[in-house]
Amino acid sequence: MSQLAEFELTLREMTMDLGGMRPFVCNGSPLECEVFIVGCNPATAMDTDFWSYWRVGHGFDKDAWLADYKAQRRNAGKREISPTRRAIEILIESCRPLKCLETNVFAEPSARQSDLGTAARSRSMLAFLVNAIEPRWIIAHGTIANAAVARLSGSAVRQYGRHLRLRRHDELREVGRRIASDHRTAR
Repeated sequence: MSQLAEFELTLREMTMDLGGMRPFVCNGSPLECEVFIVGCNPATAMDTDFWSYWRVGHGFDKDAWLADYKAQRRNAGKREISPTRRAIEILIESCRPLKCLETNVFAEPSARQSDLGTAARSRSMLAFLVNAIEPRWIIAHGTIANAAVARLSGSAVRQYGRHLRLRRHDELREVGRRIASDHRTAR
């Protein structure tokens, strides 16, 4: 069994009976992601299940997910891209050629952090993802994510800061450029 297949099996077991959760978003295999972007929880709930975007032997199909995300927001009368999503995309683009995994402390979506129930707050897949993938960099944003990332073990370089939606786009581009530059220097 491939490493990706083993990862998928474990993740499926962890998410069984937890419909609506979004443990992460990435483009392709999460095992190739060297940068984690960690927030509190997804804000946009999706009508489609996380696993409908999973492709056996490939990983997560972000393009299909992003198209559905935009449609979901349009249908709800919202902007196609939230301020946080725009900031995440800028950061990901700035980190190239490194692959990024977007995840959260809690995988259950809610419009506001205060809407997260007690059950959702007791379930976190963050430690599993960090241990299974072993990213080289973790960018935490927001109070809850900063605290959760500070408690994690591992050797990843960690950056803590305000929520991404509150940061200037040029600041995010610089963060990504520094990470990509560090990667090139370390080679």
